[in-house]
Amino acid sequence: MKKLTPLLLALALVFVGCTRKEAPKLPPYAAYTFQDQNGKNVEFERFKGKPTFVSFIFTRCPMPDMCPLTMQKTKKVYDQAKAAGLSANFVIFTIDPVFDTPEVMTEYAKRYQLNPDDFTLLTGTDETISKIASELANVVAIPSANYITHNVKSVLLNSQLEVVEEYKDNEWKAEDAVAKLKTL
Repeated sequence: MKKLTPLLLALALVFVGCTRKEAPKLPPYAAYTFQDQNGKNVEFERFKGKPTFVSFIFTRCPMPDMCPLTMQKTKKVYDQAKAAGLSANFVIFTIDPVFDTPEVMTEYAKRYQLNPDDFTLLTGTDETISKIASELANVVAIPSANYITHNVKSVLLNSQLEVVEEYKDNEWKAEDAVAKLKTL
């Protein structure tokens, strides 16, 4: 029996090491479906597998230090990440889904010279846009006739779509976002 004890212990350790680990669960918003700039349905889960930089805008924003500046900074993050050989998703959500149709989002992408192969611009129903904005980045949008009051925020997600960094009020540098992206 004494000779069997080490053997049984070794076998037990082998079997413990063979147990299957569950894949990490994705956040609830991963299952939400949106429309991209081409009018195709896209589940947010599609971006799983590599880091994702997400910004929230609306295309007719008249304030140069809000959505337009967010887009300039997001484009700068993209340019620097690409130059550094980093692979990431770049996603732009509208917070004005009634006005910002896929066609409007396509024109917006052209205005900012966003490569359609590298940027995904998403719109959807009021409900799903409000949910993703709130759950992902705590963005709150209050619409009026031709303007939407909202907080300005971009977020960096890891490959499991979990928020790892928030960039608020356009008081951040693209270099800092790229440095964080390099760690993912």
